[in-house]
Amino acid sequence: MPLDFEHCDPALLNAFFCSPDRARSLAAAGLLTADPAGHCPPEPDRIADYLQTGTPLAGNAAAIAAFVGTLGRDAADPYASALTAWLRSCDEALSPADRGRRLLCALDRVELALSRRQSFARALAAARINAAAGQRTRAFELAHLMAQAALRGQAVQIGEPFLALLPEYEANGPGADAVNWLNAMVIEAAARWRAFSSMFAQGYALNDPWAWVSARGFASVALARRHALLALREGWPIDPRARALLESDTPRHRNAAVWRVLLSDPARHLG
Repeated sequence: MPLDFEHCDPALLNAFFCSPDRARSLAAAGLLTADPAGHCPPEPDRIADYLQTGTPLAGNAAAIAAFVGTLGRDAADPYASALTAWLRSCDEALSPADRGRRLLCALDRVELALSRRQSFARALAAARINAAAGQRTRAFELAHLMAQAALRGQAVQIGEPFLALLPEYEANGPGADAVNWLNAMVIEAAARWRAFSSMFAQGYALNDPWAWVSARGFASVALARRHALLALREGWPIDPRARALLESDTPRHRNAAVWRVLLSDPARHLG
């Protein structure tokens, strides 16, 4: 997607610069998109399939039907189109340009939907889509607000479809503990989206939420890595649960051997 300097997210990294001719050739090859998909018709079945696999509603057909049913009450509401466009953007069978157009469409639709009706579900979807579209500052802003609500113990009502903020939370469902799943997810997302490294988020209250999140059983390898590196820099003890996670080989953690060597003698390997 082309970079708009006037509206550039200050947290955006890894920008790719090229000449106009190169941009046109990339677009012709289906590798660059400048415009959102013009039409993003809602697909309730696709949304229901996502709710069945990536959220606390998995296995609850009646609840999923009720949630999806809310999307048809207002034909002018763009929220269903936003969710559909997002799910379409995740389809690896499409070209990068087609996926980019659908992602831009999802971003446009979800922000419009949120402006028309504020809800926790829509804030979750908007945060996930903004993060995917490179709008990290906006994603963090939404996640931070939700994390503060979680820390206050604020009761949350969710009555329409939503998106999980982080892929790890889609892959590891909440079981019977949907409340802690949701709270841990928004707090972890706020910490990870505040800055790419804890080194650049010093002073942020949620820079290392490992203890809070892991106590509820939902911490990811990414959060364990953040906690361990911060502890090593500051000379703090590393939580044994984080160490065990980092030293264990899993499909989502391919460099456990490196961590085993590093943690065996941090002073030697980190200088």
